[in-house]
Amino acid sequence: MNAGAGQEVTQMRTTLVEKIMVGVLLGVLALSACMSGRLLLMEYARLVIVGLTLAVVYASMARTFDASYSCLCLMAGGVMYVILACDPALNGLALFGKAAPAMNAYRVVTLALLVLGVLAFLVPLLQSEAAPELWRARFGTVDVYALTLLAIVWFGWTGLEVMLAVSRKGDVLAGILRASKCIDVAAVYLLIACGLRAEQPLRPVLVRTVLFSVLALCALTTIVGAARVTQVFYLARLAPRLDTLAGAKREQELHKLRDGLQRVFGLDTREAMLVYEAGYADGARRYRAYADYLQLLSQTTRDGLREAALGQELQAGNYRRAIWTLEAMPPAVQLSAFTQERSRDIAACLQSAMGSPLAHYLAGLLAWRNQDTNNAVASLAFFLTQVSNHFNALYVQHACAPAQYPAPRAGSIPAPGWFASQSAGKAFVEQADYVTLVYNQRVTGHLWAPTGMYEVVVWARDDGTLFADAQAARFDPTCKGTLMVGTTRHALQVCTTNRTFLPYRFRVPITAQPTPLVLEFTNDIFDGARGWDRNLSIARIDVQRVDQP
Repeated sequence: MNAGAGQEVTQMRTTLVEKIMVGVLLGVLALSACMSGRLLLMEYARLVIVGLTLAVVYASMARTFDASYSCLCLMAGGVMYVILACDPALNGLALFGKAAPAMNAYRVVTLALLVLGVLAFLVPLLQSEAAPELWRARFGTVDVYALTLLAIVWFGWTGLEVMLAVSRKGDVLAGILRASKCIDVAAVYLLIACGLRAEQPLRPVLVRTVLFSVLALCALTTIVGAARVTQVFYLARLAPRLDTLAGAKREQELHKLRDGLQRVFGLDTREAMLVYEAGYADGARRYRAYADYLQLLSQTTRDGLREAALGQELQAGNYRRAIWTLEAMPPAVQLSAFTQERSRDIAACLQSAMGSPLAHYLAGLLAWRNQDTNNAVASLAFFLTQVSNHFNALYVQHACAPAQYPAPRAGSIPAPGWFASQSAGKAFVEQADYVTLVYNQRVTGHLWAPTGMYEVVVWARDDGTLFADAQAARFDPTCKGTLMVGTTRHALQVCTTNRTFLPYRFRVPITAQPTPLVLEFTNDIFDGARGWDRNLSIARIDVQRVDQP
């Protein structure tokens, strides 16, 4: 009876020790899962490999996995890699950013847990009267070799850390503490390869608990890594919108993108900036393609790029954008023979393709660029019968036949079909007789006019909350913005009480052809709860020369 009771007590004590050991390992893995949000992409990939390897081995040796020393060592190796990868003083992030102190919170807590597990495992062996027999049962020759190998690695690692610290005039003690991570590794070996190897009824359950926890951790880090990479990818796709920001806010957003690239892909600050500028997309392949593209651009004239953009717009049927591109081209630009041939074919089909006055205007611009002045004048004349006094059309007619058509002194340009948005991702609303700028937006058109002083009249109105409602709600309906003609900038404040377009006049010098005209709406607001809305609408731009040529 006493012998049976003693054996039962020993059995219960052994089971309790093994539960403590498994609890310690699960605690370390749970803490590592919390730290996995700071790993690099490569470390996520390595954890996936660890998990897949363990899963494949377990699937092929499900019944004998817990009884195999090699399988236990494989599982111990997986846990060892987890605690090394998640230590912020050792993981890849420490190579590219500011490393955590050698005795950081993660290391202290994991070391304390592992030491607790080792004590729970070794103390009963040391206190038992049959200690030599228990030691021989628990530890074999292969364990001596394994622990000796870990000791050699420890001494070698310590030596390398000391030499590195001396060469860089760094902290030698910090290097020794980093190398002491081998204590954690040795503890993991003792708890798994030795501690869970005894013949106990609960042993298969305990081993599988640790195994499935490692697999769960690998799966979780895979999800975390995918989420981080996806987040950085979509942030980089939104990066062109940084062009709309200025000052400290733009610098802050740019730093956030660089930091995301650096922390996920393991780049230093300069490398992260290079990858950001290159669009980074698919890594090295896209980077090389971008480098080749930059080399090609450095050997290509801006005129060639304009012509390529024009050809793409014509081919895609984006005729309004093609008009904007043609108006933006300097006078000296001449289309290549290939583009001229394509544009003649397109111009011949424009009237039937669009059925609008803009078709004739585009045909006239293409003929002008092709030095086909007769067809240019004819197309523009037909266009001017439908859109009278279009200033750019009058100028092109004069440029094609100066003896027949005098230089224009007055005219107007309808805002619909002429403006193009220069704010990334922001489209203005275009009506039949006017355009409405929504959001804080910038639009651009190009004015062709002889050199001189002009009066530019912007016909505009505030087009959000009604004036009477705005006054009652103490809401300022005034639309504020800027008008820039060439290099001349003017402040624009638009407020109308009866929703009619009013003239806003400015005197500007025209010194080049074409002259960009930029209109920027800067104080948009929308508050649905209060019924507040502020939008700016533009009907047309009148141009009047005020000096003698």
